[in-house]
Amino acid sequence: MRDKHLLTTVLFFALLVIKPNLICGETVLFSDMNLHLNFTIDLSLREATVGTDLATDHSNALAYPEHNDPYWEQQQFEYFWHNIVIPSTIVYEGNTYPVTRIGRNAFYTETGIYTISLPETIESIGKYAFYFCVNLQSINIPDNVTIIESGTFVLCSSLTSLSLPTGITTIQDQAFSDCYGLEEINIPGTCTYIGEEAFKWCRSLRKLTIEDGTSTLQCEYTRGLGIEYQGIDEPKYRGLFADCPIKEL
Repeated sequence: MRDKHLLTTVLFFALLVIKPNLICGETVLFSDMNLHLNFTIDLSLREATVGTDLATDHSNALAYPEHNDPYWEQQQFEYFWHNIVIPSTIVYEGNTYPVTRIGRNAFYTETGIYTISLPETIESIGKYAFYFCVNLQSINIPDNVTIIESGTFVLCSSLTSLSLPTGITTIQDQAFSDCYGLEEINIPGTCTYIGEEAFKWCRSLRKLTIEDGTSTLQCEYTRGLGIEYQGIDEPKYRGLFADCPIKEL
């Protein structure tokens, strides 16, 4: 029995050395210059994420052309840069991978983007993915996305309307904070949680619809010190719709 366990251990470590992808998984970075996009491909899960470094890098989704590219290629890139279409699959070394995620910080501060079209294969959108995309006017959120993460659309001030998918369950802190142009929002009945300041300073938001749901909707707020009044710091409550001029509910 002892020899059997020893043999199993030896075979395991041999497999780990020979086939590391099988045991540990492996990711590779891939730039598609036809699409002008960077991807992180998980070879073990066989899926791709838009963006190169999911934790730290900013503005890591777009693959910029070289300075010596012909003029027409530069123009082609600039058009794509304004109107981005994310593919549902990409091909890397002869294999096809579905694009399932928009990485954290993927389009961080990309102020030249006007529209973004996401495929239905997208299942999650990372934190701050579209932070400060101030000229973004139109984007679709696929039905498979159930969570809007913290800060995803902060300062997307050119968005005037947005449809949330019917399966949304969670809208995290400051998800749509400072979306000054957002005029109306419909929150599906499947949503059970809205985080702190999720729609703070959406100063054009006048129509809010919250559909009936089967579960309780939990809404968070923050409490901080406001301006000093007659020598006393007045407590100030910052709700998820702080400074929104909602007139129709």
